[in-house]
Amino acid sequence: MLVAIGVAGFGEESENDVVTEHLLTVNAQAPMAIGRAALPHLTDSGGTLAMISAILADVPTPGMAAYSASKAALSAWLTATRGGVRKQGVRVLDVRPPHIETGLADRAVAGTVPSGIAAGSDVATLVRQVLEALRSDRRTVTFDLRSGEYALG
Repeated sequence: MLVAIGVAGFGEESENDVVTEHLLTVNAQAPMAIGRAALPHLTDSGGTLAMISAILADVPTPGMAAYSASKAALSAWLTATRGGVRKQGVRVLDVRPPHIETGLADRAVAGTVPSGIAAGSDVATLVRQVLEALRSDRRTVTFDLRSGEYALG
């Protein structure tokens, strides 16, 4: 099962109290709820729970504090859940890509994309990395900003 839901939000944290709550609800709590509901079914079949968090889980970014926090919360939940369901035959994959060109940033719930954010990466490249991670029983798909390449962990 692949869960890829979320919303973007930008701006200074002091301006975003309601936005912060919204981002945490949609980007962290909602995927967690979906994952909890799916786990009993995945246990029965020895399946995989894969979720897209974001590179911001590892690289919190100014002007994106709430968004970064929401993705870090989801990533932490996936890591902890992985340890709890491994014995039941369930695999957990945390996909932490860079900005992907999907139009999500243009539909932010607040603010505009901070200057200096790189152009979005290619969706097809990310899909290939996720498929390879699933085939090779990996735990993470991450992105190295220095090399500009994906890494499977």
